[in-house]
Amino acid sequence: GNGKMAEAAPQPAPAAAPLGALPETQVAPPAPVVVDAETARLHLRISHAFKIFDQDNSNQVDAREIGTIVRSLGCCPSEADLREILLECDEEESTGFVKYHRFEPVMTRILKQKRFRSASEETLLRAFQVLDQERAGHMKPDALKQLLMSEGEPFTEEEIEEMFAAAVDPDRNLVMYDEHVSLLSLREQD
Repeated sequence: GNGKMAEAAPQPAPAAAPLGALPETQVAPPAPVVVDAETARLHLRISHAFKIFDQDNSNQVDAREIGTIVRSLGCCPSEADLREILLECDEEESTGFVKYHRFEPVMTRILKQKRFRSASEETLLRAFQVLDQERAGHMKPDALKQLLMSEGEPFTEEEIEEMFAAAVDPDRNLVMYDEHVSLLSLREQD
């Protein structure tokens, strides 16, 4: 050739970004999710219960606390049900902690579906009466402990202590179940 370099074709100027557009390096925050009033109330209840155990405000709690949180929201899941709930809330790599953003949708669905509801006062009373052969309206703590730790889904020693702290009449050293069933029935007023 003639030693001249070919001139590059002029490049068109970049199109101006639409007004209000973010530069390519910024990502827009997700659009807020609009929820109905009932769901908003549930989210508030769930958040409040969760925050009690989120001591360092890290939006996560020890996975071992989930059962207590779920029960504080009026649900009575079995240990197998709790394992299922934890699996649904777990991250890809299990850390031993449950993050709020994973727990809230699972718990919202459970509450909306009214899953794991406690038994009615009437059902609980009948169950105690089956165990109380004398129909005295009370049971000795040792006898009840024996049944709770050996029948059905056994209670742990800690669960027994927790229940007896509220259920055993300190003056008579008896579980006055006919007075106590209303505390055990966690049903919300429908």
